Amino acid sequence: MDQTVTISGRVIIPDGVTVDLSRFAVQAYAQGVQAGSSPVAADGSYLITAAKGGSFRVKFAVPSDAPVLGEWWEGKEDETEATPIVIADGGSATGIDATLRRSGSISGKITLPAGIRGEVTVRAFLGSGQPRGNARSTGNGGFIITGLAEGSYSLQFFSNQLPVVEQWWSGKPDYASADRIALGAGEVATCYDVTMVAAATISGRFRLPAGVRPGENNPSVQLYREDGSWYPISALVDGDGTYRIPNVAPGTYRVSFGSGSLPILPEWWDDKPDFASATPITVVAGEKRTGVNVTYAKAPSIHGKVTLPAGVSLSDGTVQVRLTRASDGGGVAATTVLPDGTYSFGSLRPIAYRVAFVAQRLPVLDEWWEDAPDEASSTPVTLAVGEDRALDATLAPAASISGRVWIPSGLGSTAAGVTVTAYSAANTVARTTATAADGTYTVTGLPAGAYRLRFSSDTLPVAAEWWNNAADYASAAPIAVRVLQVRSGFNAYLDRPSSISGRVTLPPGVVAGAGQIHVDAYSPAREVVGTAAVRADGTYAIRGLMPGTYRLLFRADDLPVAYEWWQDRPSFASASDLVLGVREAREGVDAVLERAASLSGTVTLPPGASFDQGRVEAAVFAAEDATTPMGTAAVRPDGTYLVEGLRGASVKVRFTACGMPAAGEWWNNKADFATALTQTTVNGSEKKNVNVILATSSTAPPC
Repeated sequence: MDQTVTISGRVIIPDGVTVDLSRFAVQAYAQGVQAGSSPVAADGSYLITAAKGGSFRVKFAVPSDAPVLGEWWEGKEDETEATPIVIADGGSATGIDATLRRSGSISGKITLPAGIRGEVTVRAFLGSGQPRGNARSTGNGGFIITGLAEGSYSLQFFSNQLPVVEQWWSGKPDYASADRIALGAGEVATCYDVTMVAAATISGRFRLPAGVRPGENNPSVQLYREDGSWYPISALVDGDGTYRIPNVAPGTYRVSFGSGSLPILPEWWDDKPDFASATPITVVAGEKRTGVNVTYAKAPSIHGKVTLPAGVSLSDGTVQVRLTRASDGGGVAATTVLPDGTYSFGSLRPIAYRVAFVAQRLPVLDEWWEDAPDEASSTPVTLAVGEDRALDATLAPAASISGRVWIPSGLGSTAAGVTVTAYSAANTVARTTATAADGTYTVTGLPAGAYRLRFSSDTLPVAAEWWNNAADYASAAPIAVRVLQVRSGFNAYLDRPSSISGRVTLPPGVVAGAGQIHVDAYSPAREVVGTAAVRADGTYAIRGLMPGTYRLLFRADDLPVAYEWWQDRPSFASASDLVLGVREAREGVDAVLERAASLSGTVTLPPGASFDQGRVEAAVFAAEDATTPMGTAAVRPDGTYLVEGLRGASVKVRFTACGMPAAGEWWNNKADFATALTQTTVNGSEKKNVNVILATSSTAPPC
C-alpha cells in the first residue's frame, strides 16, 4: 500500500512587492526532522511529498534579503508555536496557504575614529533579547539590516578586529540601557547613525615570587567599573609575564590581579587588598596605558603529618584536617590525610586559622591544634605572607561503645542504616555511626566520660529510642567510659512506631495559609520527641513514637491564634497526659484554637537610667508554670510594650533590665515568681495597663 502523503498550497506576496519566488522554499517537519521540501512556482504554488503520514509543521522559508518575512503556518514565529497538520498514510492536505508580510529594515551610517578602517558588525535584538538580524558596514560606513518583523529593537555595534569600543543605540554601554527602536510592519527605518569611539588599552607586567613559575593557568587580570561591576573584557595574559586588556571604553576602573592556580596572593592595583582600597585608573579614548604592574607575594601554606596510636591504621578509616577562620569560625578548606599520614593546604591567606583533626571509623580522639578538645580552647595559627607552617598532630587513642540493633520481623532481612548517636553529658552530639547489615555498630573516637545513646532511622518504620528503652535524653541511662575503654553489649530492640493524630480547628476568619501550625509531642522531661505540621485540611499525624506518656502542644506561627496544650491547658505543667500503647495509632486527639490574647503596659525607669543604655524585656508566664514564658517582648524606647500570641489564662509578668542601673522585678514590685501578683488574659482581647516602675540598681548587668 502506498503511504506517500502530499501537502500543497500557495504562497501569497503582498501587493506592490516584487520577489523571485524561485528562491523561496516550503518545508514540512515531523518531530523536528525535515520530512519533505518543495520550491515555490512562479504562481506561488507548491507541492510537498513525504514518505508516510504523521503530524507535520510547515515552514515558509525566504532569502535573508527578501522584502517579506518567512513564517510557520499559520503566521507563527517558530516550530514550537506552529499549528500541526495531521495526515494519515496515503492522504493529502490542501489549502495550506501563507500570505507573507512585508519585512522592515533598519539602516544607518557608522563613522570610525581617525586612522581606523575596517568593518563594524551591527546586530538587531528584539525586545525579548533574541537576535533577529545582523549586517556589516560597507566601505563608506553604511549598513542595513533587513528581514525584520514589527517590534521594538536594540542595536549593537562592535568589531572583533578594530580597536573600537562596543556600543548600543544610542551611545549606551549595554543591552539593558540601550534605547529601543520601534519598527512598524514593513517599515524602512533610516538614519540610525553612530560614531564609534577609539578603545583604550591597559597593560603591564606581573612578577611572580621566587620559586613560582606559570603553569597551564597564568594569573588572571580583571577590570571593574567604579560601581563595582565587572567590565566584560578578557585580559590577554602571556607566559612572559606581560598582560594587556584591549577594547576598554573611556572611564575609570580598578584592576584586580587574581592568582589563577598558582600559590600567590591576589591583590588589587596598586598593591591593595580589596576593591574599596584599590587605586582607580582613568583612561581616555584611544589611550594606551602602560606600567600597571603587579609584584605578587607568595601565599602561605600549611603542611604536616598525623600520627596514629600503635595498632591503628588509616586503612581502617580516615582522618580529615579542617581549617576555619579564627575570626568567625567560618569554614575555609578541608583535606583528607594521605596513607602516609601527611597532608597539606596551599594558597592560603595571611590570616589566623584554627585547625581540626577529625577521625572517621578510627578508635582515636578528634583534636584541635594544639592538643585541644574543641574549637574554643584551640590555639589559633596565624600565617605570615609566604610562610609554610608545619603542624603535626599525634592523635590519642579513644574509647568506644558497641552493640547490636534488632528490628521487627517483616521489615526485611537487614538492619543496616539505623543511626546510633552518642550524646555527651551536656546533651550535645559527640559521635554518630550507622549499623551494619547485621545490626552491629561501634561508636568510636570517644573521650572518657558519660554518654547516652539514641537509635533512630529515616528509612525504616521503627520508633526512635534511647538506651535502655528510654523515650528521651533525660530518662536514658548514661554509659560511662574510661580512656581507651572498649564497652560492648549495648543493644537495642526497635519496635514498630506508635502515632498520634487528630484535627486542629482555627477560629472563624483565620486562614491557615497565612502561617504554619505545628503539633509537638513532649516527653515527661519536657523534651520534644516528635512533631508534625498541620495539613491544609487541619489534620496532623505525629509518627515514630515509642509507647509512653506525652503532652501535646498546639502552636501557630504568624497567625493571630493562641497556643494551647492538650486539652485546652495553658502550660506544660497543667497539660493532660496522653498515654500511648505499644504500636498504638491514637486518633481523635483534636484541638480547637482560639484567637490570641495580648498584654501591654508601660515601664518607667529610675532616675539615671535610659533605654538608650540597654534593654528591658517583659515576659509573661502561666501562673502555674515558672519554667517557660508564654511570650516575651522588648520594651520600646518610649517605655511601652506589647506581648502578643498569648492565651487566655491567669498569668504573671516578669521585667528584666540589662545595660542600665535598673532592677528587674515581677509585677507588681515583687521579687520572685512565687510572690508575684497575677493578671488575667482573655483570648481575642488585649490586657492593658500592666505598668511598672523599676527601682534603681547598683549594678548594670551586661546585655
